[in-house]
Amino acid sequence: MRTFPTLLLILFLSACTLISQLNFDELYGTSDPTRYELPVAPTQDTKLEFHQDIKPILNNRCVVCHGCYDAPCQLNLASYEGLSRGANKELVYDGTRLLASSPSRLFVDAASPSQWRDKNFFPVLNERNQLGDIDASVISRILALKNKKTENLNNQPLPTDLYDFSLNREQSCPSIEQMAYYEQSQPHGGMPYGLPALSEQEQNTLNEWIAAGAPAKNTAPLAQVYSDLIVQWESFLNKDSKKAQLMSRYVYEHWFLANLYFNDIKTDSTSPQFFKIVRSSTPPGAPIKIIATRRPFDDPGVQRVYYRIKPVHDTILFKTHMPYALSQKRIEKLEKWFLNDNYTVTNLPGYDPVKTANPFITFAELPTNSRYEFMLDEARFTIMGFIKGSVCRGQVALNVINDHFWVVFVKPERENTELGEAKLKKHLVESTYNLRLPAGSGSTTIFSDWLKYSEHQMAYLEAKAEYVNSIFKGGLKPTLDFVWDGDGVNKNAALTIFRHFDTASVEYGFVGDSPQTMWLIDYQLLEKIHYLLVAGFDVYGNYGHQLKTRLYMDFLRMEGESNLISFLPKSSRQDIIDQWYQDDSDTKAEYFNNSLLTLNSDSGIAYQTNDHFAELQKKISTYLSPILDNKFELNNVNLPTDSLKQLTKLSKLVGKPISFLSQVSFITVVDKNEEHHFTITNNSAYTSVSHLFLESASRVPKRDTLTLASGFIGAYPNVYMRINAEELAEFVHQISTVSSTLDYGKLLDQYGIRRTHKDFWKHSDKIHAAAKEALSIEYGLLDYNRLENK
Repeated sequence: MRTFPTLLLILFLSACTLISQLNFDELYGTSDPTRYELPVAPTQDTKLEFHQDIKPILNNRCVVCHGCYDAPCQLNLASYEGLSRGANKELVYDGTRLLASSPSRLFVDAASPSQWRDKNFFPVLNERNQLGDIDASVISRILALKNKKTENLNNQPLPTDLYDFSLNREQSCPSIEQMAYYEQSQPHGGMPYGLPALSEQEQNTLNEWIAAGAPAKNTAPLAQVYSDLIVQWESFLNKDSKKAQLMSRYVYEHWFLANLYFNDIKTDSTSPQFFKIVRSSTPPGAPIKIIATRRPFDDPGVQRVYYRIKPVHDTILFKTHMPYALSQKRIEKLEKWFLNDNYTVTNLPGYDPVKTANPFITFAELPTNSRYEFMLDEARFTIMGFIKGSVCRGQVALNVINDHFWVVFVKPERENTELGEAKLKKHLVESTYNLRLPAGSGSTTIFSDWLKYSEHQMAYLEAKAEYVNSIFKGGLKPTLDFVWDGDGVNKNAALTIFRHFDTASVEYGFVGDSPQTMWLIDYQLLEKIHYLLVAGFDVYGNYGHQLKTRLYMDFLRMEGESNLISFLPKSSRQDIIDQWYQDDSDTKAEYFNNSLLTLNSDSGIAYQTNDHFAELQKKISTYLSPILDNKFELNNVNLPTDSLKQLTKLSKLVGKPISFLSQVSFITVVDKNEEHHFTITNNSAYTSVSHLFLESASRVPKRDTLTLASGFIGAYPNVYMRINAEELAEFVHQISTVSSTLDYGKLLDQYGIRRTHKDFWKHSDKIHAAAKEALSIEYGLLDYNRLENK
């Protein structure tokens, strides 16, 4: 209950805000949220225009912090629509809320500034009648505040009593009526926050544009070649047969986060046009009317859903960018998998929430092997939904996985030829009750729900163990022939996942030295990961929903690990489990030591050494060598031999010095004016990752490792460093001898490009240019919300 003084303070602030608003109304005219309903055309007074002149400034200086759900104050500056929408004080990522909040997805949950005002968003542009004065613009005022309190750019940490860079810091989010108070009370709160100010030219350009009424040209119409391909794809995705409708629903529920692009089109543009697939109440040919539901499988509220393709207008961000190629070849694959004559769809499923959250019920009539091959064909994209989807933000969401592990997949042909489609489908049908996922119960807070799902999962695993053991009866033993080899050409068959504390990355190939763990994923597990962490995760849900999702993911991790250790001799399986769960006897007793959940057959792989797990990793690497993507290897770099030796030495460092490094460091090595870019990931070690809280208690710094990769891994760099090639030996020596935060600070004094470096933005621009060249279709702007201040 609020105290009386607190209520008085709230009333006082509300009254001040009202008085300030009345003063603003008198000075600048009343606010008119319809001013930016449509882009304002440039006038004779200015030649400045949003897309040509303003967007590049926002991208390079503002969107690096203000993009997507985790933008401070929900101020998403990646598009004109986001800028005109404005800001909101409510947090999207809030793991403590008791009730689910209303979604506020740009381009989805409202279509105009007026509608966003009804959802408590306030303007940051000047929406007043008198356009000539920039004092009525939050953007102009907060940029000007930075110039009044410009930091001393001496490449030293900013004072922690004046700056708070924690992700969960209290947000101020001042409206224009509150700006005077904000400027007084937070003189160091100018933007970009805790970074060098914009140049005088950049700020003058923004102010001139705002003073002119924030003009923007209408979006140019799509080139005819794109329009023709959209017609082709919308026709394909909206066929009338039950089989086609069920296929399209399945495809949509797996593609809804994708940035689609047409691979058959060759253009000169370095920034390809991307598209989104959406559910619409209108058929192809009519204007799109998006069906805005929390999750892609929620009841659309219309008799017929149409799957439409719309252009992406906002800036591409690396942290959310999941490119997916559409082509004639893709259509042919979908036809082969789902539109063949080998099966019949008798009824289209409805939208009962318990059933729609369970794909094994909803899509039971689609061939199981086809579903698996569909996901496997772009397995990195499928896994990337977990990594780059909305679940990825936050330690609680990700402390369920190790910092570095490899992923391989069960070969679909095995399930088809050895067991037959009918036998696999029978197993799934019999298990559907126990395959229910937490998304089916929505944002509830009842812990008994979790106990219920836990019981269902254990019952499913017992049924799965019985099913798998039936495969290996009669002397059949698991060998590497059961691992999908990408058909000899598909590099999705081998993946590496890095966890960067509260973010993560997934890359092709086996990156880095042999990790502590590996997963073997089969169809059921891959589908459950998607529907638990991607399709079924509601970022606006309450803590009950998020907690159940996190707890359930424990089972999926252990299922992947359990699948993998079936390749080990029975005599050594317990040893590796003991290594993975050193301080977690409950997990070992409940899950891995239950004879009903383990494979009875011994391994069919012949081992030559006593370190069976390390040998297995090497055997898998050799088996998959034809498809391994090796772009991150150091031998791809054109540096002198001595420099490469030092980098190799750096990559082998282990132990406590690594624990002081940031999660993701981008280092630039300069050799004869040529710049080479690398990523250092800090792979923190734990006794177990099955603990929900007190993660630090499970840390084992002496077992920490790092991965040194050529190029860029991770969307959230924590630190930039720049080293001359001749300094590499000293640089490696300093890292190897770090024993305190003071030592780490000295390392950054010599090599770091801190947020206070006078050339920070110059270096940032170079990094983005290099990343764009290196990443090509996968490129997107980096995010600076996790830049350290050390």
